[in-house]
Amino acid sequence: MGEKLEEGAKELNQYHKQIAKVREMVCGMLQSMDAQSEEVEMQIRTVKSACPRHDMTLFERNPTEEA
Repeated sequence: MGEKLEEGAKELNQYHKQIAKVREMVCGMLQSMDAQSEEVEMQIRTVKSACPRHDMTLFERNPTEEA
């Protein structure tokens, strides 16, 4: 019976190692996604600051063209 306990303990140890690897992978992926989203956010801020503020003249309709 001691042999079965030892086998079970080894199996649990393997599961523990696999879970630790998965957690490490997930953590790395989240860090990478966070860094990418931060970079995109900075690019959006740059574009917004380069655009004229509240200049919507390109989107205004010409009243004489209304159908």
